[in-house]
Amino acid sequence: QERNLRLNFSEPFIVVGQTLLIRKELADKVKSYKDLNDPQYRLTSKIGTTGEIVARKLMSKAQYHGYDNEPEAVLDVVNGKADAFIYDAPYNVVAVNK
Repeated sequence: QERNLRLNFSEPFIVVGQTLLIRKELADKVKSYKDLNDPQYRLTSKIGTTGEIVARKLMSKAQYHGYDNEPEAVLDVVNGKADAFIYDAPYNVVAVNK
């Protein structure tokens, strides 16, 4: 509380949500994150991020593999070793356009 009295905190200027990058083959099958909550699916994200928390809490039935960095996790999806990558929306927007 003492810190709050000495510093001025600004209002948030952006709210970032989690999004999924999924394999193209699943585009007609997966319409929601809930569809991935199944042991048949393998999910990836970066270790220690909100994406990992989301995977473990909201899709706990799916297999999960965390990575030290985002590009490795995305490559698993691109190469068909994983079904989806969970991460911040701005990163995924850039990644999908590469």
